[in-house]
Amino acid sequence: MNSPTQAQVYSFGRHVLTYAMGGISVFTAMHIGSDAQLADAKTAITQISTGVGSIITGGTTLVALASAFYAAWSASPFAQLLSVSKNPEVKQVVVNDPVLAQKLPENVVAK
Repeated sequence: MNSPTQAQVYSFGRHVLTYAMGGISVFTAMHIGSDAQLADAKTAITQISTGVGSIITGGTTLVALASAFYAAWSASPFAQLLSVSKNPEVKQVVVNDPVLAQKLPENVVAK
């Protein structure tokens, strides 16, 4: 299952808010509840939608940060050496640094 796209999230939010505000409009037209209660309900729905938007923004920011850290780590020479050394088609990897060679698998040797 794929994560929802930004357009899907916005569409979902629009529908939820439309139905919620529509319900408040019906209650107002039918004089069900006082004006103060309906204003409080509208305020509560607005606060909830703002909170959900903030949560989505924060989650998106965390995913972007995690992706950036992963990209930085995977681009490091150590990560690339480790990746190549685990490839079954690679018989041996030779590095100039003996300390680095000790941190990698057996098929990595110091020059």
